Amino acid sequence: MHLTPELLAIGHVTNDISEGHAAIGGASSYAAITASRLGLAAAIVTSAQSDVADKLSIDYHLVPSVSTTTFRNVYQDGKRTQTVETVARRISVKDVPAEWRTTPIVLLAPVADEIDHDVARIFPGSLVVVLLQGWLRRWNDKGVISPCQWNGLEVLPYVDAAVVSTEDAVNCREIEIWAQAVPSLIVTHGENGASLHTRNRWYEVPAFDTKEIDPTGAGDVFGTAYAARFFETGDELKSAQFASAAASISVRGKGLTAIPAREKIDRLLGQSG
Repeated sequence: MHLTPELLAIGHVTNDISEGHAAIGGASSYAAITASRLGLAAAIVTSAQSDVADKLSIDYHLVPSVSTTTFRNVYQDGKRTQTVETVARRISVKDVPAEWRTTPIVLLAPVADEIDHDVARIFPGSLVVVLLQGWLRRWNDKGVISPCQWNGLEVLPYVDAAVVSTEDAVNCREIEIWAQAVPSLIVTHGENGASLHTRNRWYEVPAFDTKEIDPTGAGDVFGTAYAARFFETGDELKSAQFASAAASISVRGKGLTAIPAREKIDRLLGQSG
């Protein structure tokens, strides 16, 4: 068994098809690569066909599956229409190696409702951050994805923070429910920054000026950067500002290759200060 990582991401590694080209994606992929670029030893628990996770050059534990979760993305005027073509096996408590349950930082990063809720409860000594998108979507028989309601009460009381985009939340009432259920909730607003709810208050987190090329994975980068910085500082607002800087850099290029190293984030924060 591999050594315990510093950050563990759980969720499906995916095939993402855009404009006829296929690339490795998934929130867990973005989270693990972000952690690596921040200087952390990262690993993934995922389910996919056996050859997929090898392409990431990240330590992983694979739940074998006859298929890999595959998304087809179409972008128009900055908006994404997404369909799901195949979905890999679910990830349950028994799929998480015992040696990895003491990992200091854990990202629950579902993309297709693939993580059993009980997984949130098996890391009592870890900082656990959840990326909500994968629990907020459903799809019809043609694979067209749409938002769905989710109160989060089987997950959020057992974790330390949650990150969600306004594009994925169904309504404001759900956001208020989540805010009361989890110690820290970050709602991202794309180019308009983010809102942080912690200690019974809302704080606004400003955006950074950027020229967006590819928004894919920006929320995953944000959540991972927040978790890494909060683990270092214990300061929710400073961690959200760090995460906002990381996400703003990540959209300046294509896919996983645009995820920034720590030095770029620190440089941007220094320029803004």
